[in-house]
Amino acid sequence: MIENKKIDILMATYNGEKYLAEQIDSIISQTYKNWNLLIRDDGSSDSTFKILLEYEKKDDRIKIIKDKKGNLGIAKNFEELLKITSSELVMFSDQDDVWKKDKIEIMMKYISDYDLIVSDAVVVNEKLKCINESLFYIVKSKKGIIKNIIKNTYYGCCMLFKRKILGKVLPIPDNKEIGHDLWIGLISEKYYKVRFIKKKLMYFRRHSNNTTTINKSKRNIREKIIGRYVILKELLKRYHKLKK
Repeated sequence: MIENKKIDILMATYNGEKYLAEQIDSIISQTYKNWNLLIRDDGSSDSTFKILLEYEKKDDRIKIIKDKKGNLGIAKNFEELLKITSSELVMFSDQDDVWKKDKIEIMMKYISDYDLIVSDAVVVNEKLKCINESLFYIVKSKKGIIKNIIKNTYYGCCMLFKRKILGKVLPIPDNKEIGHDLWIGLISEKYYKVRFIKKKLMYFRRHSNNTTTINKSKRNIREKIIGRYVILKELLKRYHKLKK
């Protein structure tokens, strides 16, 4: 049975003082209570770390991961957290979103039959005013390895997954083209059971008043093609390695 399993929620922070408390409060307010929140700060220069220390003192489920590895960037920051997770189930949290209070409870209803669940989100601006009712609609979220190499629709903050998948996911290729969430999605599609659920369980904050930044990239066509080639190459290398 998986109904009341402990979940490790992983949060990577960096200069997130403005919205951090709002995100952590929304996790604390979850109707599902059996979780740990593991946080690694990536060398913030604002008051982020001070805020984290205050929450760590107030709730023993919140744990700050301290090391001397310095600033790693978001993907490697999350990878460090993935390496130390010990619970059977894992989630990611950004530092500036807001979770609906029943987000975990609802996702738990699906995870028994799948290895990775991806939920929808309401897209909001900095003041939590709705920009678009569905992140899935904007990015056309669905399964498909080639589809997601071309345009990633795996967003870490929308995921719940079983820790067992990390046996094939880790290590994440050390390449800027490959985000931790995309890599988890691609590996899971090949070896595990994945489901996208049309439940809007959080407020996905965008720091502008439109949704065009979600779909548009500043890179030119050549850079995009090279990027997708790199992702496919790394994926095929992992497939070959796992066959041995």
